Amino acid sequence: MAWAEFLCGPVLPEEIAAMETLMHTVLPVTPVLAAEGARLFRETGPRSRSLPDCIIAAAAMMNHAPLATLNRQDFNLFVPQGLELV
Repeated sequence: MAWAEFLCGPVLPEEIAAMETLMHTVLPVTPVLAAEGARLFRETGPRSRSLPDCIIAAAAMMNHAPLATLNRQDFNLFVPQGLELV
């Protein structure tokens, strides 16, 4: 989900290549992850373009991983739910 959002750009080919070198694991959106993302969506209230953010936050939380983002505004509301931002 995060990779798809990144590729929506705008990004340059060299930025894509640089990010590909940093990616070690791409987690699939499983039914369990989808359910957790939907729970976050319901608990934090509907917003435009928020379901992908909910799934990204859920993936980080379920894998006990901090989320590195420059878009803190969209993810701050998940911090009380247990998301760690870096």
